[in-house]
Amino acid sequence: MLKGAGRFADDVTLPNQAHAFFLRSPHAHARIESVDTTAAAAMPSVIAIVTGNDLVRDGVRPIPNSADFKRADGAPCASPPRHSLAVGSVRFVGEAIAVVIAATSAEAQDAAEAIDVRYVPLPAVTGFTAALAPGAPLRGTTRPATSPPKRATATPPLPPLHFAARRTSSRSTSRINGSRPAPSSRARSFAATTPQRIESR
Repeated sequence: MLKGAGRFADDVTLPNQAHAFFLRSPHAHARIESVDTTAAAAMPSVIAIVTGNDLVRDGVRPIPNSADFKRADGAPCASPPRHSLAVGSVRFVGEAIAVVIAATSAEAQDAAEAIDVRYVPLPAVTGFTAALAPGAPLRGTTRPATSPPKRATATPPLPPLHFAARRTSSRSTSRINGSRPAPSSRARSFAATTPQRIESR
C-alpha cells in the first residue's frame, strides 16, 4: 500500500469484462413515482439495466433480517422488507435504485445518469430525538405486531475507581473513594484499573 503496489478490483482487467454502476437516491425519504430506463438502455455498450421492480418480478426476495438480533422482550426483530434495489420508496440517502452493466465503467456511469427517476419527497428525521417524537415518520408503512420495546433504565452509578500509583522507587497503592488523594512529590503517573485494589510496582 505505501509503495503503491496494492491491487484492487478496479485494477483488474479481464477478457470480456463488464462494469457495474449503481444509481443511488439523493433523498433521505421519498416515494418513487417512476423509473424510466429507455434512454439509458439505448446508450453505447450498455449490456443490461436492472431495477428493484425487475428483481421483484424475477422472484428475488428481500434481504433477510439478522436472526440473532432480538427486541428487548426477546421477540424477533421486526423490520420492513429491505430489497437489494429500492422498490416503491427510498429510505436513506444513497439507497441503490438501479444498476447499469456496461462494457466500461465510464459508459455504465453515463447510462446511470441518463435514467429518469421521478421522486415525491417525504418527511425524514435525522436524529434520535426527532425519531422518538410522536408522529415521527416510520421506516415501514405498518407497525410490527410485536410488543413495544422496553425503555432502557438509567445506568447505575459506577463503583469508586481504584488507581495504582507508579512511583520511582517504593511500592505503594492508593484508593480514591470520591475524594482527591493528597499529592505526592514522588508520584509520576496514575493508571485507571478495574474496581479492585491493585498493587503495582
